[in-house]
Amino acid sequence: MKKKNNEIKSLPDEETIRRLFEEYIKMYAGRDDLLTTYFSDNFSGFTGGGDFLVKDKEEWIAITRQDFDQVKESLRIEMKDLSCQALADNIVVTTGFFKIHLPIKDHILSRETARLVLIFRNEPEGWKIVHSSISIPYYLVRDGEVYPMQELSDRNQYLENMVEERTLQLSEVNEKLQKTNEELNNEIKKHTQAREELETSSHKWEALITASPDGIGMLSLDGKMLLMSVQLAKMYGYNSEERDEIVGRPSLDFIDPSDHKRLTENMYQLIEGKRGNQLSEYLAIRKDGTRFHIDINTTLLFDSTGKPSSILFVERDITERKIAEEENIKKNLELAELNATKDKFFSIIAHDLKSPFQGLISYSQILSSQFSDLSEEEKISFIGSIEALSQSAYKLLENLLDWSRLQTGQMIYNPEPFNLLVELYPTIALVKQTALNKKIKFNYTIDNTIVVNADINMLSTIIRNLISNAIKFTKPGGNIILSAKELDGKIELSVIDTGIGIEKESLDKLFLIGNKESRTGTANESGTGLGLLLCKEMIAKHGGELKVESEINKGTTFSFTIPS
Repeated sequence: MKKKNNEIKSLPDEETIRRLFEEYIKMYAGRDDLLTTYFSDNFSGFTGGGDFLVKDKEEWIAITRQDFDQVKESLRIEMKDLSCQALADNIVVTTGFFKIHLPIKDHILSRETARLVLIFRNEPEGWKIVHSSISIPYYLVRDGEVYPMQELSDRNQYLENMVEERTLQLSEVNEKLQKTNEELNNEIKKHTQAREELETSSHKWEALITASPDGIGMLSLDGKMLLMSVQLAKMYGYNSEERDEIVGRPSLDFIDPSDHKRLTENMYQLIEGKRGNQLSEYLAIRKDGTRFHIDINTTLLFDSTGKPSSILFVERDITERKIAEEENIKKNLELAELNATKDKFFSIIAHDLKSPFQGLISYSQILSSQFSDLSEEEKISFIGSIEALSQSAYKLLENLLDWSRLQTGQMIYNPEPFNLLVELYPTIALVKQTALNKKIKFNYTIDNTIVVNADINMLSTIIRNLISNAIKFTKPGGNIILSAKELDGKIELSVIDTGIGIEKESLDKLFLIGNKESRTGTANESGTGLGLLLCKEMIAKHGGELKVESEINKGTTFSFTIPS
């Protein structure tokens, strides 16, 4: 329906909308209580640290003042991007991307990108905020906080203490190493000067090596133990009286078999002059059979004629250091995985929430621009559609938040028995209308007696994503079928379309988190391609596997099983 020219109202320009957003940011960053007067009586919103929707203006004002009381000093807002949209002559939306820099030393929150959506309405008192939503991972927030100030402070202090402790330990180790090297150099000089005497008197060697804090020993050129210091014997679990039993044993007896070849090669290269004095790490064996990590520095000794006679080695237990290194690697991997999961979560939110909000915007624009030209039936229909889309978007948001808790181990998989057709019908009805709007035939073959044991929220999300994906890649006039059948004591669900299909080389990339590529739909629909990842993980939670078969220009079938 066309709107009469004399009824068209001008929309607010971008400068006006941008000024509203900048005034909000200025007051918020400056902790200005005047900001509370800009909230509309008909207000809704949610905070980054909350898990509920605020629908009361006074409650939101209390949260805002709690925010200002917790962090009284001004914040620094680092803007990244801003979008300004006029939905009507009295309704505008701003979407801002920025980083929040708190007035404390912070290496965690300041790296996150916040997303803020504000909806303004021009009311009789002027422009008021009717909706505010901020998205940033405030998972560190404690009770009574808006910003995770205490957790950030604790973590910063922990990091500073750790750096100070590690620096002190490193300094002590370096000093000890330098002192040991100096002592060792002095000992080697003494050993060189008294080589012939030491070869005839092991007691002199004992006197020299006893003073060393590290384990010192001597090997024959064929790798047998000639001498072992008290410290070295203790390292391997032997007392001083048992050292005589060690003399003559092969050095390989004290090294894990996995390192035998490398130790033998290093000794050969040392004797042949192809290897200098350098540290080597091995996995050693104690008397009781337990393993521990060591590093060894070797020196080749010569007789009076200049020929190699034996090998002197200094050994240190580095098990604690290796454990610390492995723990550090593990924590870095866990952090990388958490970051990847976080990025995936936000991408999925953007992907799955886009469609219902597009519908909301479209219906709202029609009502806003053509309200007087619409019949009562049309108005009721559009309002009903807006309500349905709003409920769908809100339910989807709840599901996504539940999924994020599942990823972090905070949500318990909660299957229960239910009638498959009855519980899936609202989801089916919603996607069926989307298919009809694109002139695609949609049918389902689900026996009304089928009962499954599944998580209904997850299953609805899976079906919605798979059918939406089928609609996206099916041309008008095509067909989509949702089927369910019993298979080996389980229920197999399949979404079959007659769409454009998927190239063979692209099939293996569908479920990779690093694959950010996505194809445009047959009606130029856009998307991130991450909806299938959500389906795959939720199906895996049910003990199933998402499978796909496709043929170019003939169609695609996605199928999976759930418990019956």
